[in-house]
Amino acid sequence: MRQRHGAAWRIKSTIKNQEGELSSSPLAIVDKIKNAIRLVHLDEHAEHLGIEPGTSLADARAAFPDIEILEKDEKADRLLFDAIADWCDRYTPLIALDKPAHELYGQYGLLLDITGCAHLFGGERELMKDVLARLFHQGIMATGAIAPTPGAAWALSRFQKPKEDCFDSESIKNLSQIEQSLTPLPLGALRLTIDTINAMARLGLRTIGQLRSQPRAPIARRFGREVLFRLDQAMGSIEEAISPRRPVAELMAECRLPEPIALETDIEKTTLRLANHLCEQMEKKGLGARKLVLCLFRVDGKTFHLEAGTSHPERDPTTIIRLFRERFAALQDEYDAGYGFETLRLCVLASEPIRQEDISFMQSDVQDGSYRLMDRLAARLGSHNINRGLLQNSHLPESAEYEIPSDEFEALSKALNTEPILQKYTLDNQSPIRPLRIFAFPETIEAIAEVPDGPPIRFRWRKILHQVTRSEGPERIVDQWWGKSVSRQTRDYFRIEDDKGNRYWLFREGLYERETDKPKWYLHGQFA
Repeated sequence: MRQRHGAAWRIKSTIKNQEGELSSSPLAIVDKIKNAIRLVHLDEHAEHLGIEPGTSLADARAAFPDIEILEKDEKADRLLFDAIADWCDRYTPLIALDKPAHELYGQYGLLLDITGCAHLFGGERELMKDVLARLFHQGIMATGAIAPTPGAAWALSRFQKPKEDCFDSESIKNLSQIEQSLTPLPLGALRLTIDTINAMARLGLRTIGQLRSQPRAPIARRFGREVLFRLDQAMGSIEEAISPRRPVAELMAECRLPEPIALETDIEKTTLRLANHLCEQMEKKGLGARKLVLCLFRVDGKTFHLEAGTSHPERDPTTIIRLFRERFAALQDEYDAGYGFETLRLCVLASEPIRQEDISFMQSDVQDGSYRLMDRLAARLGSHNINRGLLQNSHLPESAEYEIPSDEFEALSKALNTEPILQKYTLDNQSPIRPLRIFAFPETIEAIAEVPDGPPIRFRWRKILHQVTRSEGPERIVDQWWGKSVSRQTRDYFRIEDDKGNRYWLFREGLYERETDKPKWYLHGQFA
């Protein structure tokens, strides 16, 4: 099994009373478990008094009348741990939120894959000391452990005996030390259910060492395969992967600053250096970025994640800076540099190959400018608010295209092999035969024609009379015979110009004396 070094941190109780101050009385958080109100989290004072998680609220009040009680707030807990996990991104991008196997196993925790990251902080033990010390100074008590397997790190961070140094913790280097470290720990360190632990306790099995001394087949037959599965995961016999809370970056560049920076100009210059480094890596691999994220780590623990997408593969550092400049502008009041940022990280979350024809295409000033404009608008307004039209197989103008987000247009149009809309709506690449924008619904008009099947000579639209001076057409559209038919009447479209120089696109619905006795006229669009 490939050895990986993982770290687990258990965030201990930092509970305050309702006045927001640390309480001198024992304090606990309660939750409803199996139709009973029980204690699920305790502060250090309550633990020193011998109160145990799982005790009913009535028993706890009877033994300790001065105990203070707070109800569990799942949403607030999740927000807190999301913030702590964002803060831990400065150590490694591979972070997973770890929820206890049971409500009575203690607090939430974090699992970090620190493979290849520890040397940046002076080694594994120095990294762990740095994490615990920083959390302590932020008012958060935590315990941690580093081990080759997530299961072992989880067990040691929760069940190891406390050391004299509150910033120290257990650290095992290889798989051979796991057995020695886990043997004296209780069975709860294997992430088993309470019912399983109680059933095994009735047989005298209370520690991992006692479990390992028993034959495996009877254990599996009596308590299920889950017991041995968890044991093998902790010991390293079965590899266990963590699920990072954020997508893993394909490429990444990071800058740790000797002094914090707060000015946007300084942040932009640092980001440009990171972008240059990333673009060099992408050029060697023939890739272009489609989705990027800029992570800003503030000195007080606050973290900002700014995402930007591109409508086509991009590896121009100047363009990347423009996108994040728009993201900063979109943040407005949400952005606060505080005392400055100590670490900046630029990541490529998604990329695509750049072919030679793509490079020549992007060198076109007109096309390149339109793509960059859409990317900047998407960065400022959000990609979900910027759409582009994609053709589909339909003769009906209102069904000839549909809108998709701009950042998905390039990949989808290549997959469907569709032609650009401008080619469909132009004649000999000169004059447009259809307006680029049409009404969502055709609007009814009153029109008069010299002959029933001819173009109109005048029409009234929105109570205004228009005199027709020029007309072209008709362009006849009949109901499509493939797919679902709704038996629409034939449409004859005309391009007309009135006496004021305004150009319109209108149609007559229904063939005279063949489909209807009274054809109706509609206005469907206007030319620029």
